[in-house]
Amino acid sequence: MASNLAPVSDTLVPLPETHRSGLIAVATFGFLSFIATSTLFLYLTYKLVRWHVDKSSRRSNEDHHATTTDLSLGLSQAHFGKFQSTTSQNATGEPQSRDGNLNQFLLLVYNLLFAEMHQSLAFLLNSSWVTSDGIFVGTSACWAQGWFISTGDLAASCFISAIAVHTFLIVIKGYRPPQWALYLTIACLWIFVYALGIIGILITQNGQAAGGLYVRAAAWCWMNVRYENLRLWLHYFWIFLSLFLTSGLYILIFFSLRRRGTPHLPSHSRAPSSSTARADASEIGGSRPGFLVYPLIYVLCTAPLALGRIATMSGRDVSVAYFCFAGSMIASNGWLDVLLFSWTRSTIIFTTSPDLGDAGLDTFTFIRTPPTRRYGNMVWVQGASGGSTNRSNDGSRDRRGWWKIGSTRGHHRTDRGSAGWTRRGSSSVSQESLRGAVANEIQLDTVTTVVVEIDSRNKEPAGSVDSTEKGIAPSLRSEL
Repeated sequence: MASNLAPVSDTLVPLPETHRSGLIAVATFGFLSFIATSTLFLYLTYKLVRWHVDKSSRRSNEDHHATTTDLSLGLSQAHFGKFQSTTSQNATGEPQSRDGNLNQFLLLVYNLLFAEMHQSLAFLLNSSWVTSDGIFVGTSACWAQGWFISTGDLAASCFISAIAVHTFLIVIKGYRPPQWALYLTIACLWIFVYALGIIGILITQNGQAAGGLYVRAAAWCWMNVRYENLRLWLHYFWIFLSLFLTSGLYILIFFSLRRRGTPHLPSHSRAPSSSTARADASEIGGSRPGFLVYPLIYVLCTAPLALGRIATMSGRDVSVAYFCFAGSMIASNGWLDVLLFSWTRSTIIFTTSPDLGDAGLDTFTFIRTPPTRRYGNMVWVQGASGGSTNRSNDGSRDRRGWWKIGSTRGHHRTDRGSAGWTRRGSSSVSQESLRGAVANEIQLDTVTTVVVEIDSRNKEPAGSVDSTEKGIAPSLRSEL
């Protein structure tokens, strides 16, 4: 069979020094990726198995807690239905719930790790060529390397694109796909990946007429150069499609978050915190390049090899050194993704329960913190709605917002010793800040005041300077 091969596809013994050094680098990065992806994959497997084992006991505990704890305050469900859609979602629109289903993002990462184990194992097999000082076509190692490269590269691209689509739906559309749709998508992706690999074998009868389907392809074993159309339509067309799709979606996410991060506040707002809130929100929305890290790593790792193969298909001569460099890049895809997801989505991968409906997007604090601030993000607290009406001591309603009892500004005593106080002056400044409040901000105004009534007829306490202003109060009234 090997006699039908072109010299560039035949067995190479011994390895040239450049070839050997390049394969050592590729095998080393493949080894790092295989160890990293396998370790995290085994950890997630343990986490998911333990979750399934504890699922029944957890449900029974939650049911018991639900029956013994009543937080409804006697109100009907109609009082809560209006707010369920907002209170059950985080800032990115991802529902925060524990409905007994696996976390969708965690499930996609789990499959991505399995795909990258294929990919890293393929480049790890280059160690066989280094130790034997030759690339031997027709061996099981050569065929296995070609198969794992075909399925691993394609599967990794498919699931990276699936994560991008899922993130786009969560962040931009505020929509979480149903669980059955996610399972069906994952199954279809794996069927698609393996189907393309099997189609290549069936169409060429394992490369019977060309000396083999998986033979030496410049630096290592892959699809025979005589099957250029199969290389394109069974492999690189889908990888380039994934590159454009993933990059485009994350760029849309980035600009969408940047637009959302700039609140539209009215110019007439005079609240002291309005300009600060606008600047802080703009910084958060405008400094979320963390989403661009995903396509950046994917493009940097995948594009060099893909472009090199396209160049050889167009008739250009590409050196072995370039292919070894490109192979080192794509072999690094696994360990770089492990670092990236473990850093940016650590709450989902390591801490939260596997059934918590969260995309983990709030873990981008390493990017969102503005450079001018030493510590993490800020939460602005503003006053309650301006529609509040309050009743003063004389029974009249104060419609100027929440007034502060006992404040030194705007409070004047009419008669020393009496229980009555009149309230004059401007209302609380927190009410003004509400006119420019952003919908996503927390609004809170809690004022606690203790009013002490002094009876000037009491005897002056020992050590007191002024009995009219200092003394022991016979009554204490606290108003909130």
